[in-house]
Amino acid sequence: MIRTVKQAATSTSPGKTNLKSVMWVVLALFILVCVAAWYTLAGLWMAGFQPPQMAAAQYSHQDVVGNLGGLPVRLPRYAVEYVEYDGDPGWGGKRQGPVPVRTMESPLTSFGFDVRYPDMQLKDSYAMENEKRSQSIYRTMWIRVGVRSGEIYPKDGFLDRLFACLVQATAPAHCKNKKAYWWDEYQQLPHVEHGLTAYALKGVEPRSGKPAREQEHTKDVFVAKDGQGRVKAYISCYNVGHEAAPCGHGFSMEYNGMRAEVEIRYRRGLLPHWRDIQSKVTQVLLGFVVRPGPVPSIDPIRNAAAASKP
Repeated sequence: MIRTVKQAATSTSPGKTNLKSVMWVVLALFILVCVAAWYTLAGLWMAGFQPPQMAAAQYSHQDVVGNLGGLPVRLPRYAVEYVEYDGDPGWGGKRQGPVPVRTMESPLTSFGFDVRYPDMQLKDSYAMENEKRSQSIYRTMWIRVGVRSGEIYPKDGFLDRLFACLVQATAPAHCKNKKAYWWDEYQQLPHVEHGLTAYALKGVEPRSGKPAREQEHTKDVFVAKDGQGRVKAYISCYNVGHEAAPCGHGFSMEYNGMRAEVEIRYRRGLLPHWRDIQSKVTQVLLGFVVRPGPVPSIDPIRNAAAASKP
């Protein structure tokens, strides 16, 4: 009798056995889901959260080729990101039919890359990626370059049209809002900063009563023109009281024979170097151009140096 009771106490009922089996299955599935999620996030991180079509161009075994604003280019696959051609489905879209074979005649819509100023080293390896990530936002020398062309190019003279709408008091009729807002009211400042004509918000912010320029998320605008009065640089910088305040520096490659819009992102502490930054980014882009003759080196620094020679 005692033995029977002990056996009953130490034995496991079928119900408990099934419960343990289910728990082990659930745990195994949970681990598999976690591993799959990790690989997915790792892949997104590696691709910069790009859609599959864009990531495929960057991580291909071949360099990216296409036509950039009328010029044939070859882009280093290990450095460019978010590559898009005219007709691509873009974000969230699905391609209809097979992926076209890309040639020097395929119009490029957009792409981007990171480069270190002033040596213009591309972020082309894990070492460069790690170096960029290790830099303080207050002292980093890495800048981001975005290029738009093809079917989304805003047509020649886009910087002049943008600047014409900056100061509402003198803007053409099509620029003026039916109702003027305080964040639209810019005025030219009396001083020049780093060779740039400066513009800032005027008046006060209605709720706080403080100067509009001092409000959070407002921007100063800096403009440079060439000898013919054409805008060659249009820069806007946030009014945050430190050197990490972000700036957006726009210019056009149309005067270099390439119909492309360029937007550079860097910290405000680099604003004094805007002219040199624009010149060097221009030469990097021209270094991607494929000239007649032997297959060029995919080294934008070497190509840029060659392009700058008379």
